[in-house]
Amino acid sequence: MTLTLTLPAIVYMVAMVLGTIIASICWIHPHNSLSSIKWLGASILSLTWTLFVFFLSESSLIYYAPHLFQTSFIATLLYLPFSFFFVRSATRGTPLAWKDLIHALPLVLFLIDYSAIYLSPLTDKLQLIETENHSAYVYQHGWLLPSYLHKPLRFLLFLVYTGLQFRLALSCKGPEKKWLLSYLTVQFVLVIYYIIYQIAFDPLVLRATNIIIPSYIVFIAVALLFHPHILYSFNVSRAETKLVEGIKRIDESEGTDGLHKKRMEEIYSRLEAFIQSDSPYLQHGYSIHDLSTALQIPTYQLSAFLNHYVGLSFHEYLNRYRIAHCKNRIAQGAAQLLTLEALAYECGFNNRNSFTAAFKHFCNMTPSEFIKLQKKTLAAAKNS
Repeated sequence: MTLTLTLPAIVYMVAMVLGTIIASICWIHPHNSLSSIKWLGASILSLTWTLFVFFLSESSLIYYAPHLFQTSFIATLLYLPFSFFFVRSATRGTPLAWKDLIHALPLVLFLIDYSAIYLSPLTDKLQLIETENHSAYVYQHGWLLPSYLHKPLRFLLFLVYTGLQFRLALSCKGPEKKWLLSYLTVQFVLVIYYIIYQIAFDPLVLRATNIIIPSYIVFIAVALLFHPHILYSFNVSRAETKLVEGIKRIDESEGTDGLHKKRMEEIYSRLEAFIQSDSPYLQHGYSIHDLSTALQIPTYQLSAFLNHYVGLSFHEYLNRYRIAHCKNRIAQGAAQLLTLEALAYECGFNNRNSFTAAFKHFCNMTPSEFIKLQKKTLAAAKNS
């Protein structure tokens, strides 16, 4: 057999390389001392193995490695618990326990059911590959479970793990909640695709695998590329929580005149001076990490300070200054020269919707209502 590089094979190969890189980053990233991101790396690596088997089948290289035929199912059954452990560890910090061995039960049953295939001689596997047209997707060869149970059991397994993960993510109150829900939403697309494929069992639907799984890996890659704090955000969240609790304990034991209060006042003075002099709130994409670098204060300490002493999140703190700047610009007549979109962009907002929401939050009215009020006030002042 010769190598057959079809378009799906090339897509699989590119996704394999990307998945391997992402999994490696999750495992070796220096900021990653907790296991949550390592579980994410393990789940991505299992999907990468699935793509590897798909690539072998699509490119006809499976004839040179017949023992790997249909091992993609093993990787899939590993992906589900790995992903669950990632979400559980990220939201609750729960370590592995003996009772977690129950998650290995589906894999054990599958290995027993398919033992006749995996332990069969090389010649039998080559014949099976030829019979199935070297497909990586056919699974009706078990000897333990009836063939009609494979589909409903796989549906149930996918849906149970998806439900468990969404339940954990929705119960989370930390900053990682938004990213976890995005991650699970994209994962849910995989589940929906799998169900549709198993119901239709159509070759065209099957080919959607060329897009669905690689797209999922690309989603993770883009998330880590543009939001590298994901690799350590869970650590930061827990560190911030501990710091706030520690500050509260000091408040209770030392009153309001302790040394820590002077430290907080010093941080507040530095923060306000920097905000007034550099106006970072007008910069688009300005993050708490940028502010942390500028003030030389650890990110988790700065976040805890804003939430505990200022009473605002980082974005609320910036938006307060943006709205104040916007009100000054409106008073100067900017609303007569600029559209609301242009005014929002000038004041540091990325779009009109976030601008309007922040304006209503701090002023209890929309920008349009504020502009009309300004006009009425000016008109009344002139008439008087």
